[in-house]
Amino acid sequence: MKKTLITICIVLFAISVNAQEIIDAANPNDWSEATFWDQYEMVKLGLDNNQFDQVIKWSNAGINSPNNIKESHIVILYYLKSKAKYRLKDYIGALSDVKKYTSWALTKPASKINDSNYDLDEGDGIQFLTFQPFVHLGDCYLVLNKNTEAIQTLDMLLKIRTLKEKEKGLSSDKIQRNAYLFLMKGYAFLQLKETNKACINWSKAGDLGESRAYTSIQKYCNK
Repeated sequence: MKKTLITICIVLFAISVNAQEIIDAANPNDWSEATFWDQYEMVKLGLDNNQFDQVIKWSNAGINSPNNIKESHIVILYYLKSKAKYRLKDYIGALSDVKKYTSWALTKPASKINDSNYDLDEGDGIQFLTFQPFVHLGDCYLVLNKNTEAIQTLDMLLKIRTLKEKEKGLSSDKIQRNAYLFLMKGYAFLQLKETNKACINWSKAGDLGESRAYTSIQKYCNK
């Protein structure tokens, strides 16, 4: 048993070291279209490993690259940089950077999620670069007490369906993905002192499995 535990510890340590070596091996100054997705994975790995200062540094290297990187790729780096700034509690900077992505996305047919004909992709990987940036935008608005803008963003997201969801005729309060959106919308209404609307949204969030909603319901509702 002791030998098995030692072996497991060695394996976990090796994995940790290997991940660190991958991150340290990234050369953020060598950005080009040919290397973009490899470098993107390095930046995303840094984000996953809480190396937020490095994420900002690497993202800026790509954004400022002299190698004519596509605008569609540059705005992705702004999104990753925004995620890092948010975790560092630079909320104003995070909002500024994520808006560079969302403003661009709302002008492009392939990613124009406020279009009534838009179908959300089923893949989580695709959603990371379509749906999630707008969720993050809502988070930034909320933490900066820009509650009207947060609600407008969340309402836009709540209208979105995948093709399968449209075929099934699912309403927004029947889609599990929306649990967090209803939770955040409740917080926005609370900050606007519209407690009844906050409670309605928390109830929807709780029904979809968001347990944090019930903490707010117990604290602010049914009084």
